[in-house]
Amino acid sequence: MVVDERKSAHIRVAETSAYYALRCRKASGGSSSAARMADMMLTGRVYDAEEGQAVGLSHYLVPPGDGLERALELARRVAANAPITNFAVLQAPPRTPRRTRVQGSCWKR
Repeated sequence: MVVDERKSAHIRVAETSAYYALRCRKASGGSSSAARMADMMLTGRVYDAEEGQAVGLSHYLVPPGDGLERALELARRVAANAPITNFAVLQAPPRTPRRTRVQGSCWKR
């Protein structure tokens, strides 16, 4: 998996045969840690599936050939949630740092 592409997925499933690399050695502005990105950009480092999961590049690690099945299983579980639940879970984290302690996690605008 190209590290830039992982930004488009909220839940990432990797097969044990996966590896993580940068497409080129330039900053992408992604959400990966700056130190990890610098390491990959400066050295051309490639993470295998286990290393990638350990540093947060994937959430689930499955045997080769089981990735699609696991991803579909997870998608069905997410689809079974109330739509407002999925919306709230995905919208809250980006907004939380802008909240004061008094405001907490209120959704007032």
